[in-house]
Amino acid sequence: ELGVDAMRYFIEKVIVQQLTDKAALIKEQGDPASFGSAQRISERIPSLRNELKEMEARLKSNPAIQGALPTSPKAQTLIDLLSKILQKNDYCGIVFVEQVALVSPLANLLNDSTALGKVGCGAVAGSGYQSERDRQEQLDKFRTGKIRLLAATAALEEGIDVRDCAIVVRFTAITTTKAHIQGSGRARHPHATVYYFENNPVTERKREVAMTATAKQSSLSLSMDELQQAVVSMSMTLENIHPYPFVTSTGPSNRGTSGEVNVFNCKQIFNQYCSITLGTSIQPKKQLYHFSNKPGDRRMLSAIRFPTPTGWRKICDNDCIKFWSGINLDQIFSEERSKNKSASDKEEMCFVYVVVVQLREFAYLDQHNSPESSVRFETKRRCPLNSDFSAAVSIKNMVFQSTKMS
Repeated sequence: ELGVDAMRYFIEKVIVQQLTDKAALIKEQGDPASFGSAQRISERIPSLRNELKEMEARLKSNPAIQGALPTSPKAQTLIDLLSKILQKNDYCGIVFVEQVALVSPLANLLNDSTALGKVGCGAVAGSGYQSERDRQEQLDKFRTGKIRLLAATAALEEGIDVRDCAIVVRFTAITTTKAHIQGSGRARHPHATVYYFENNPVTERKREVAMTATAKQSSLSLSMDELQQAVVSMSMTLENIHPYPFVTSTGPSNRGTSGEVNVFNCKQIFNQYCSITLGTSIQPKKQLYHFSNKPGDRRMLSAIRFPTPTGWRKICDNDCIKFWSGINLDQIFSEERSKNKSASDKEEMCFVYVVVVQLREFAYLDQHNSPESSVRFETKRRCPLNSDFSAAVSIKNMVFQSTKMS
């Protein structure tokens, strides 16, 4: 994305610093179970430094690296664009990237650019990759004008209001209309402009208009009676099945009622878990789902893989069928609550629900459905997103709360 100089900077400066910050963050959380993980990270950093030095030496002698440009054409285009705008105005701006790995190298590249002079660029990533103190320090400098640029991930799409922010650059591709709207909203200046390097701005604008128009249609809103019926359907219980934590014949489970999982919220919980533990945005249907053609050429979801501290795991359709065996799903998917859901939508929701329940049973998700801090670092290390789907290990003899209580 950025060129050889940025790659070398990432190897020399960023990797060790991110791991050092990660260890410090884990220790600050005060969880005894996680302290050992933080300690192991700290102990391995000296040997990692040596390995990175050896890697850098090998890269310097690599013909492909020797022939590569110090700054990529894409990055140079960004520098030229910002230079042209900032030399004429006192504006400030934010350059958004999807990958955390790009944030610090991009900020360093912009800071080193003679074309940009002393504009100054900070780096802001999510709370899981940067200390809150450093993050706030960068934001304060930006708000007060000490620096005029920020390189940031989606963590900055909400919550910052700088009146002089006239430039928003989408340097890498975005995949949702929500990201387009939130990122564009950071440009507060009356003459603000949003620049796209990968997406088509006309298409994104059309999607924004369509989403806004849909949200304003009162005919799509639920009446008070429909809302009450939806609440009833959401809370409808099937003993030892739905929602989670399960309700048994003797009453609710001893896990309490916080962080309920149901078929209507499980996809959001699952996507958030995967994004946080993998450290990047995901496209579940492309990267985590496996589909098979059934009789009649119907494309059906046959397996879902999910990242864990021990590697990729997967749950297959037979496991899902077994879990819901003998259950009339109409009891969960009331007509009022799911009138816009297709059969495929419902199958996916039921499938993902089983996966999320398993994540809770393994304690990878806490009682509030957030990833446990102790699993995040190891999960990302053991679960490269580009690994083959077939490498995921099937869960055997799934143990659910109902089994434990029977």
